[in-house]
Amino acid sequence: MLQERGFTLVELLIALAISAAIFTVVGGMIYQLNMVSDYGNDKLTAWHEMQNFSNRFYLDGYEAVSASAGSVLNFQLCSGQTVTYALSGTNLTRTGDGSSRILARNISGLNFTIIGRRVTLNVASSTPGRMAENETASYMVSMRSISP
Repeated sequence: MLQERGFTLVELLIALAISAAIFTVVGGMIYQLNMVSDYGNDKLTAWHEMQNFSNRFYLDGYEAVSASAGSVLNFQLCSGQTVTYALSGTNLTRTGDGSSRILARNISGLNFTIIGRRVTLNVASSTPGRMAENETASYMVSMRSISP
């Protein structure tokens, strides 16, 4: 019996404690990486939603000769076409050319202001993910000058 070698109970408990400590650290690191990744994805999604429509808004604004705002924004383009920006649920839609298109999703707030020939759009985007990241931005465009 003295020739048989094995682990004592104390050695097994020490090995188990060391293993538990290592798994706790590794598990915490994996959780942190996942949380940082989710936060980054949600922030990028919110920012991307804001950028999706800003280029279209600037193009329409530069081409517009007049605008009216309320719960929706209407641009009267120099071509005679009317373009409408409106919030439908959480989707920002652009209607023009006889069609309607969703420019951005997850929009939680939208406000249009017209002062003189300058149109300001204040927008907020909230992602539905676990981190619920919010982004707000203000876009300003000057409409085309009206020639005499």
